Amino acid sequence: MGSEREEIEMRQILAVVVCFHPEPSSLQSLSLKLQQEGVPVVWINNGPLGSLNTAKTQHILSIIELEHNFGVAAALNRGFEWALQNGFDAVISFDQDSRPALGMVGQLQNAWLKAIAQTPHVASIGPATVDHQSGQDMFTFSPYNWTRHRFLPSQNKTYVVDHLITSGCLTPCAVWQDVGPMNESLFIDWVDNEWCARARLKGYVLLMDGGTKMTHSIGEVSRPLLWRRFHLHKPLRHYYLLRNALLIAKQSKFDRGWRMHHILYALRVILASLLLGPQKLSRLSYALRGMVHGIIGRSGKI
Repeated sequence: MGSEREEIEMRQILAVVVCFHPEPSSLQSLSLKLQQEGVPVVWINNGPLGSLNTAKTQHILSIIELEHNFGVAAALNRGFEWALQNGFDAVISFDQDSRPALGMVGQLQNAWLKAIAQTPHVASIGPATVDHQSGQDMFTFSPYNWTRHRFLPSQNKTYVVDHLITSGCLTPCAVWQDVGPMNESLFIDWVDNEWCARARLKGYVLLMDGGTKMTHSIGEVSRPLLWRRFHLHKPLRHYYLLRNALLIAKQSKFDRGWRMHHILYALRVILASLLLGPQKLSRLSYALRGMVHGIIGRSGKI
């Protein structure tokens, strides 16, 4: 790690919102909050060409049309490329249904400035998240290999974590360039984990600011099972969840225990969804297809 990393600045921040058939009022509310904080907003449209035009307001700097659904990773990469081409130092990325508190970007920026005084090689910083459906704080993980430490971030403390979800994640463009783009072959699921793992391999750390909260929706509904709460997605997501876990497991550059945990997690989520969710045959079918494609190494969009 050279001295150039210590000189990374984060003055001009661009908010990149990945969109796929969003609910217009939620998307507009998110964008207005960011604009009220003085953060320019760009929408990346993974849906049909022009489908966001009816939702566009004066608060939007630009809409980047992908014309087809190329996945979360591709959308994020286009956002970083646009930010670099237009003179921005950093990107804070959002899902279309995230609900940041007013001032969240500034809080993360201040937490970043405090952190780099002691930990200069920071890849990204993100907020602690709150589940929109249950209202409960969500767990995160310390960096792990075979054993994992799961914990709830507390107020006014910054933690080194294993990974950050893409929504609410603040990343300097220079770090994105150094680590490399998001892995577009994964399409969706584990995109954030895989990029964060590559960042840690290059000597960076990932930070979560426990004093900054963001309400976030995961899945269509959450259901309790024993001592855990599982977020249920559409059956199609089981395909990507298991397939990508298997694809990542083949990458020997990552710790073996870390790779195995992704497979175990995917299997646990799929099992819980089969027990708690509807469309059980469809869920099982997509999971089996994902397993086969993961084993033979097929990637990209299904």
